[in-house]
Amino acid sequence: MIGACRLAPFLLPVVLFAQSNAPTAPLSLAEAIESTLREHPLLHVQEQQVQYNRGAVLHAQSQFDRVVTAGGSQSRTYLPLSSVETTVYGPISALTNLTSVDAEATQQFRNGISAGPMLTVTRTTDNVFTFSQQNQSHLDFQVNIPLLRGRGRDVVTAQEVSSNIEVEASLLDLNQTISDLLFNTATSYWSAVAARRSLDVYRDAETRAKLLLDTAQALIEADKIARSDASEAQANLADRTASRIGAEEQLLEAKQQLAVAMGLDAEKMITGREATDPLPVGTAELLPPGDVQAAIKEALVKRADYLAAKKRQVEADVLTVAAKNQLKPQVDLQFSTGYSGVKDGTRPDQYLLSTVNGVQGIDLSGGVRYQFPLQNRAAEGGLVQARSTAMQAAYRIQESGRNIASAVIVAESSVRSAALQLGKVNDSVALFRTSLDNEREKYRLGVGSLVDVLTVEDRLTDVLVQQVQAELGYAVALARLRSSTGTIVEPDKAVQRVDPSVFLTLPGR
Repeated sequence: MIGACRLAPFLLPVVLFAQSNAPTAPLSLAEAIESTLREHPLLHVQEQQVQYNRGAVLHAQSQFDRVVTAGGSQSRTYLPLSSVETTVYGPISALTNLTSVDAEATQQFRNGISAGPMLTVTRTTDNVFTFSQQNQSHLDFQVNIPLLRGRGRDVVTAQEVSSNIEVEASLLDLNQTISDLLFNTATSYWSAVAARRSLDVYRDAETRAKLLLDTAQALIEADKIARSDASEAQANLADRTASRIGAEEQLLEAKQQLAVAMGLDAEKMITGREATDPLPVGTAELLPPGDVQAAIKEALVKRADYLAAKKRQVEADVLTVAAKNQLKPQVDLQFSTGYSGVKDGTRPDQYLLSTVNGVQGIDLSGGVRYQFPLQNRAAEGGLVQARSTAMQAAYRIQESGRNIASAVIVAESSVRSAALQLGKVNDSVALFRTSLDNEREKYRLGVGSLVDVLTVEDRLTDVLVQQVQAELGYAVALARLRSSTGTIVEPDKAVQRVDPSVFLTLPGR
């Protein structure tokens, strides 16, 4: 067991290498995108942030909930009588029973006014002063109207409105997260495709090196070249084999990077599937010249992160209005109206009839209540913080716009450069293939040198790798252009359906 544990670190790379070379089901770009949308933890984290903000909306709306309060009590009180009262009533104590039930409902409206009814019903009996049970009730309706602080819909609903805006901003954050994750998935996918292509290039180079060694040995046996050429051919083969081993490791790393970008579980990491879609070089074309400033303006309309920053500035402005209102004193008009009723008796219905029996008239009351802290530092501090938050939001919009403009300029230039570079590399590959065929033929006829063949073959391998990298550079530049212009996902849609073709064509095509 101890020996097995000691061997584990050495066996793991062998297992990973075997897994990377084992045949696996092909993986399309569409499947990689679908996996990202379904599995990636960061996307689910942002989804939960949206849910959290929706909960904040409910919490803000609770300020306007109708609150119902009800209660009941029963008490018995013994009161000793004075000497005079004892002479009249006898040597007893006054026993009072009190039954009380009350209920009220209050609600604050979005204009700041709060109102609600309140009902109290009591029954009182005692053995000295009241020989029959007396049921009394009082129904009251109270209204509180703020005149300065807390007045107006803009002030009272500020927290509710800002919470709703934050939900909208967090949805934009979610779509920006989706765009960023899909950009990473696409570039990781193309990197895995390029790594496989590079490995094929180095395998072909290794095969050519073996063929060159066989040719050199055959010519040596025929006494057409010196035996020293065999050493150069063997060294060339060893170099090509080393390059192929390094390319296999790079492919493994690229597949692991793709698995991470797709959001796969840790258990699925070791069985990464093979990315098989071709690099989008068939659609490679020069970006037509256009107005870069117009492209920047369009990006500012479509980029979800920029739109989210603008939403948060509106949110900060809403809260600033409410904070400014807190500087005013609290001056409220208070009104109430109601009536009182009474009904003697011990029956339950007589207890309830006290709410409508014996009413003599309508009660009315009104008043003004004033409250104002002399220093009012809490309100002043809240206003300073709200204004600072609004200024920060404005600066974030400015910074986001600058970064987007720069990204669009660089992305457009990168697409043009990548397309031009790809065209030149393709020409170079074609020419070096022809040159290598010519040098091989000359070497076979004995009029060329092995050094010339190795030199051209080495240059061909280099340009073939450059071709793969140029194709990868164009694919990545295309994805970056999509990302910088905000054309991977729709910024204002709650549910995204992403067409993989967005990573194959230029925006607007």
